[in-house]
Amino acid sequence: MNKRYQVFVSSTFADLAAERMEVIKALLELDCIPCGMEYFPAASEDTWHYISDLIKQCDYYIVIVAGRYGSLTPEGISFTQKEYECAVNNGVPAIAFLCAEPERLPVKDVDTDPEQKQKLEKFVALLKKHLCKEWHNANELGAVVSRSLTQLIKRTPRTGWVPASSVRSVEDANEILGLNKKIKELESKLRIYEGVCADGASPLCDEDDIFEIAYTYDVCKKTGKYGYKEVVKTNRGIIRLSWNKMFSTIAPRITPFESEATVKTSLNKLVEAEVGEIGDGQLGNGEFVSGFKILSPSFDTIKVQLQALGLVIINKEMPSEIKMNDWRGGSRKEIVRWRLTDKGQNRMYQILALRRV
Repeated sequence: MNKRYQVFVSSTFADLAAERMEVIKALLELDCIPCGMEYFPAASEDTWHYISDLIKQCDYYIVIVAGRYGSLTPEGISFTQKEYECAVNNGVPAIAFLCAEPERLPVKDVDTDPEQKQKLEKFVALLKKHLCKEWHNANELGAVVSRSLTQLIKRTPRTGWVPASSVRSVEDANEILGLNKKIKELESKLRIYEGVCADGASPLCDEDDIFEIAYTYDVCKKTGKYGYKEVVKTNRGIIRLSWNKMFSTIAPRITPFESEATVKTSLNKLVEAEVGEIGDGQLGNGEFVSGFKILSPSFDTIKVQLQALGLVIINKEMPSEIKMNDWRGGSRKEIVRWRLTDKGQNRMYQILALRRV
């Protein structure tokens, strides 16, 4: 698509008329659209709003500086400096072209007022902190601008302008922007859907692969006439479960989303159900088991694996989003939420949905 860029050219006016013409010729040769103060040479606050809007609409900004600071705004800075600051503050890529030998300029093109000279020196120092180039004469300036702007366009591409014939309608352009946004969203979802297994790495454990879960349970007995539960000891155990078994247990409970505490409770109950009865040989008279809990390392591995497989997304709610019943000790406690991805929902349907016999 044939794209043209709009470039704002800023400088003092009378002393740099020839230099501006060389710059404009260079811009036209690059198929750029130059604009600037030649269209309204009497700089004033009355025209400033128009100028600032024009700078914000431009793709690039050029400032030429030689021996004059220029007429002042009510803020005490020149209009040239004000234009430069407007471009920088609004994210318009800017490049300054400084006279390499200001001492060789004609007297009529150099500030003699000490205050103006001091302000010019400060402005030049400001420009040198950013992208700037030097020039010796008007003819050389055109070539320097051409080379420098070409590089700036490559490094910092901008929207630019295209002929109306290149875009059938505003609706088409908006549709293209919308489709590009949708593509990025789908690419992001695809990365989640496919998981985070790196190219060339071994496949992740999934589906019917077995994972050993470490857990604890309490051996208890009732004491006192009210039958209070007393923990006699805490035992450890290992149980082997498939990833599909664990996922199918928690998936319906995190639709659309649920707290991590609920996920832990569901997995603890699954372990308890899968362990079954504890043999009498392991329990004393009147003892019973209670409080099955998956150990943190095992739970953390499950948490990481389900995210890596792209089945769940886990995030934290900000305090302002947490309900009143989640308050603890007078302050709001951050809650970790689990929810299924699109891939996770599809996996849940595949495992749990009923099929015709």
